[in-house]
Amino acid sequence: MAEADRHIEEEMEAERKQAELMAEQRKKRSEDFQKNYREGLQEQRYEQEALRILEGEQKEAELRVRRELEDARKQMEEAEKEVRKKRAAEIKRQMKEDLVEARRRKEEQKEAAKREELRVRITCRDA
Repeated sequence: MAEADRHIEEEMEAERKQAELMAEQRKKRSEDFQKNYREGLQEQRYEQEALRILEGEQKEAELRVRRELEDARKQMEEAEKEVRKKRAAEIKRQMKEDLVEARRRKEEQKEAAKREELRVRITCRDA
């Protein structure tokens, strides 16, 4: 019987060791899973942070481009305004010159008409 008890004790010891080994393996798998899970979460955080940074940089770049386009548009408007102003000044100057020229011609026509009238009077008087 002692032999049977010893054999039962050995089997129980073997089963206990097997149970401890299985528990250790289960614990190790659980720890590995948790470690991998934490690492996965940390990697997701890094990726999200990188994505957030990239989106921020993209928005800044878009704003910079918009500002540059707005500045360019304002410069073009200013240039166009200056061109219109110069054109208006040129047209005004040309109109003044035309007016002076028209007055000069009108005066010349008056003078020519007076001379013609004087010539006709002299011709009529002499005839």
